[in-house]
Amino acid sequence: MLTDVQLLMVSGVGPKALLQRHNIPVVQNRPGVGQNLWDNPLFGPSWPLGVETNSEYMNNPRVMQQAIDEYNANRTGYMTSPGVDVISFEKLSTVTSLNISLAARHQLKQFPADWPEVELLSFPSWFGPTLGSSPPNTQQQFGGIAIGLLAPLSRGNVSISSSKMSDPPVINPAWLTSPTDQEIAVAAIRRARQYFDTPALRSITQGAEAFPGANVTSYEDILAAVQAQFIPFYHAAATCKMGSRDDDMAVVDSVGKVIGVDRLRVADVSAFPFLPPGFPQGTVYMLAEKIAAAILAG
Repeated sequence: MLTDVQLLMVSGVGPKALLQRHNIPVVQNRPGVGQNLWDNPLFGPSWPLGVETNSEYMNNPRVMQQAIDEYNANRTGYMTSPGVDVISFEKLSTVTSLNISLAARHQLKQFPADWPEVELLSFPSWFGPTLGSSPPNTQQQFGGIAIGLLAPLSRGNVSISSSKMSDPPVINPAWLTSPTDQEIAVAAIRRARQYFDTPALRSITQGAEAFPGANVTSYEDILAAVQAQFIPFYHAAATCKMGSRDDDMAVVDSVGKVIGVDRLRVADVSAFPFLPPGFPQGTVYMLAEKIAAAILAG
């Protein structure tokens, strides 16, 4: 996606003023190139658990090697799990106990009624102040709920630093800059806590919440913990958005042709006009099939 944007811009397709600033001849003035960047921030709370989790394998090389050997021999055991075995989707704006503000609920109505706002992933791993960090070097097992924001209102952008492809692009992901995104992120932590306060999950916890911690309860403190912890879901999309030819911010048409340029198409996640909820890989396959069919049809 980033390469698409950079390649178009250094080739003269993009916002006119930016191209002229870098002495790039303007082939087609498309101000939407590099704009409209969507992504799903990923974060989550963690608890000490009384069942075997990834912690056992990450802290014990001998146990990990046994699991690898078992998988190589029988295709069974720990290594057969993708790491997340249960995934669910939810509209938090309809959960009355979370008290989502009227302003946030109004903004979220721009999405279809069946569009989930968060993805909840059972994650048998330590989640600390930095997501993806190694668990504490103890015998304790950890797990939690990984949360992805699926209806983000924050929009980033991608630009160029020079006229050369060898120079890195300028990336502004703008994660969690929307107040509504921030509110849903805080509500998602509170929702995860509600799930871990059910009899089923209380039966496997061993002690208080490990991160961000049971004492972190105010909106401001939960938001600060999320902002320090989150990572991208690596679903960045829509920087060469598909749209009608009279849309100044559209970059490609319905079959991926770059508007105003002959014999050039974009056929990847950057051509999405928006980022669908969930995992985009299947949608990428469908888009590629659609554009390949259009090319074959002449």
